[in-house]
Amino acid sequence: MAKTSSQIKIRILGSASGFPVANKHSSAYLLNWNGYHILIDAGDGVSSQLQKYQINVKTIDAVIITHTHPDHAAGLFLLLQWMYLEKRVNKLRIYLPEKLIKKFENMLSCFYIIPDIWPFDWEFLPIVPGTFFKQAGLQIKAYPNTHLSTYKPFVDQYDLCFDAFSLWFGYENEKGIIYTSDVKNFIHLKQAGMHSKILLTECTHVTLDEINQFTKDNQISGIFLTHIPTEMDKDASKNLKYPDFKWVQDGTIIEV
Repeated sequence: MAKTSSQIKIRILGSASGFPVANKHSSAYLLNWNGYHILIDAGDGVSSQLQKYQINVKTIDAVIITHTHPDHAAGLFLLLQWMYLEKRVNKLRIYLPEKLIKKFENMLSCFYIIPDIWPFDWEFLPIVPGTFFKQAGLQIKAYPNTHLSTYKPFVDQYDLCFDAFSLWFGYENEKGIIYTSDVKNFIHLKQAGMHSKILLTECTHVTLDEINQFTKDNQISGIFLTHIPTEMDKDASKNLKYPDFKWVQDGTIIEV
């Protein structure tokens, strides 16, 4: 029987905002527990980061893309190519907003990622609100957010969707971890906040005051900031008001 309630480890592979910078990579986070590996978001540079930290791509069990802005999804194609070169054989699960699955399947052939010649199978699966992933005792829950709501006028014209998700992961009946992805506010995370002890949140689209209020309201003790805009990253005084905030860098490890 698989061991449960083991330590959860998150390695920050990319902590930059959507603006490319020389010393950081785009959003990507490697979740590790019980020997399982889930890649959450796959922004540009994710493959080189996995190489840097000597993560064998054959061991990645699944990829979850919270939304398909380039800084959260553009690294997926090179990642699949690297898996091909490493002769991966295990099936890979890739979770996406449901309406975009067919588009991604069709796009793979544009990169010459062709099922007939690939040494492993992949399966695109939908992210759905609530618990959509369970493995070795760990649950991952999706909470729809409004990050892409400004694209609503273009949904029909370009056959898109404006689905975007924040995630909660942890063990049943235990307090877990929230990863906000990109959000406009924390309203959608009210329920998740009550069951969390760690917040890994972006700080490009929400204010530090909003982050502080959310963590106070929910008694969240571990506060980690990522998706850090360039101007904020250079601000040496950023921690003076909220000394409990931890500003992550590429390579930071969070252990729970």
